[in-house]
Amino acid sequence: MKKISIYCWLVSLIFILSTLYAKTLESFPNTDEFKEEILGKKKVEERLEEELGLAPAKKFVPPTKTVSSQSSSQAKMPPSASEPQGEVKKEEEPKEVIKRIDLDFTQANIEDVLRVIGEGGGFNIVVDPSLKGKKIDLHVKNVTIDEALELIFNAYGLGSAKIGNSLFIATKEKIIQRALTNKVIKLENVRAESVADLLKNIVESVTSNKEMKSLVIIGTASQIEEAEKIIAKLDMPQPQVLLATQVLEIDADALRELGIDWSDAITLAFQETKRP
Repeated sequence: MKKISIYCWLVSLIFILSTLYAKTLESFPNTDEFKEEILGKKKVEERLEEELGLAPAKKFVPPTKTVSSQSSSQAKMPPSASEPQGEVKKEEEPKEVIKRIDLDFTQANIEDVLRVIGEGGGFNIVVDPSLKGKKIDLHVKNVTIDEALELIFNAYGLGSAKIGNSLFIATKEKIIQRALTNKVIKLENVRAESVADLLKNIVESVTSNKEMKSLVIIGTASQIEEAEKIIAKLDMPQPQVLLATQVLEIDADALRELGIDWSDAITLAFQETKRP
């Protein structure tokens, strides 16, 4: 009986020690040394139980550390409202609407008519002082701003020049004069008079200088640019013909020894000509 009590006391002590080792193993779950000691203690406990014939003690299961997987509710998150879902159709930009107006004026001041048109088109109108007080008639319906201006310009011989967001309106002659410029072009390989004749129908005015071999051109920027292109094609160097001569000294006695006599074959002829 005393022997059984000692064995029971030893079993309890081993169980307590196993519990303490289990807690230590839980703190160091990846240490192989602690695991081996726990398994050794477990084998001793089982051997004592078999010798005493007691019911097997509750088997010790080393604690394992598990990592909880992400819940299905977290794994499958619904798309947030900020994220684009599906194909997003790009909104088409609205097409520019062409504004059309009706105008009905009888003997109205031209500056008043043009001011109304400028307000409709969203730009400033500046009228040349020479046109102030000029009366015009205009009766049109369903026309654009550009069409209305073109009708006035054609009917009354006017023109315009755009400066920023403003439109300067004057007579065609004044508009042309304001746009005219001049340029002197030096020629190298062609006669100035010949080129001037070709440019008369392209620019407003062209003057040739024979002594200086140059042209003075007056016209708009586009006219002068076109004239420069034509001159560049015409003012090209002419191809040169190279004449090469060679003088040979011939011994007449040596030729006679060879049986060649050119004394009778070579004749010189002179013809009198008059200079034109």
